[in-house]
Amino acid sequence: MHRLAALPGDPGEGDAVLVEQESLPALVLSHADSDLSLIAQRLSAAGDPAWMRGLNLAALSHPAAIDHYIRSSLASTRLVVVRLLGGRGHWSYGLEQLREWAAQSPQRALLVLGGTADGAEELADLSSEPATTALALASCLRHGGPDNIDAVLLWCQRWLAGAAPSAPEPQPQPDPLCSMLQEIAACLRRAGLCPRILLVSGLRDPALQQAVRDHFCQAAVEAVICCTGFASVQADRAGDGAPLWQQLGVPVIQLLISSGSQQRWQSSSVGLSPLDLAMQVALPELDGRLMARIGGFKELAKRDDALQCAIQRYQPDP
Repeated sequence: MHRLAALPGDPGEGDAVLVEQESLPALVLSHADSDLSLIAQRLSAAGDPAWMRGLNLAALSHPAAIDHYIRSSLASTRLVVVRLLGGRGHWSYGLEQLREWAAQSPQRALLVLGGTADGAEELADLSSEPATTALALASCLRHGGPDNIDAVLLWCQRWLAGAAPSAPEPQPQPDPLCSMLQEIAACLRRAGLCPRILLVSGLRDPALQQAVRDHFCQAAVEAVICCTGFASVQADRAGDGAPLWQQLGVPVIQLLISSGSQQRWQSSSVGLSPLDLAMQVALPELDGRLMARIGGFKELAKRDDALQCAIQRYQPDP
């Protein structure tokens, strides 16, 4: 059981902090700063005139902030792309309001993309465009990399131009965003351990579970540290255990990463945000993992002029 608390005067959990941006034809809202950073890089590289804005959904956690943002910043916006890390319940009010916004004009469109494969179809069905398009764009963003980001941006530009663009084909890419994991591995090596990093897109596919199990057995691992925000079993089968980890037979430790800053963590008694609790505690507990302490925070890295938004990145806590 996990208890959520709110502190009076705490802007992250209670009072609304109103956000305003210049209204442009397209908008990307995402829980992942990596999305915003990569999109900003590709927009800058293309040298196109400003036509897209971006914002982390953490800035729109309060209903009043959502209402104000839609009224003030979407006046001339025609296309909104929302990428959620979690189910629709993690941002249900925002989705309801944006669906109403899109329904007000045939010149508007809303695309709701899943940050993970689990639940992606349910989110795609909330889009005003075909679900197949939303699933394809979501897959491109999950794969990442310049080619996939360019494909998403090209689809958006063609839609804004009045065309009926076909859904892009996602291109598999190596993960370019594992600098935090590399820093954690370096710390473990200094402590006399011999870590290896394994990147996975999910853990529920039996074939993927077998590949992970074989890899770990071949490496003779003695413990696993997970930074994943998903479980290897469905919630309704959690009572049967987690075969992947049971067969491996070693401790499986869940390293918690806060989506807030270290300063906020130290000054607040609230702890993890509801989204962090769901993705990093509730879901991994279905596997019976051992909960570790906080291992990293999301800190402000820079302000990006291309998307007119702040860019953050995860940093480990030494």
